[in-house]
Amino acid sequence: MTDNGVSFRSHRYMKALRMLKIQHKRTKPCTPKTNGKAVRFVQKDVPLWEVAGFCGATVETIERTYGHQSPDELRNIAAALSRGTS
Repeated sequence: MTDNGVSFRSHRYMKALRMLKIQHKRTKPCTPKTNGKAVRFVQKDVPLWEVAGFCGATVETIERTYGHQSPDELRNIAAALSRGTS
């Protein structure tokens, strides 16, 4: 079971699955129900690989989708805003 990432939709990947007689199942993208939980996990600094496992997505997808919610990134944004308004 994979998410809908580009690498899991490639012809090469699909050919390999056929050769190995593996049925490919994809997860749904994060739904609104899991979306809120994913945001809270990232805000609480839960490791991205754990959030990815919860959502059934890749770490890259979680980082791209929710990375701006991480405490470090929020601190960076706050610092940039305070410099801009001073």
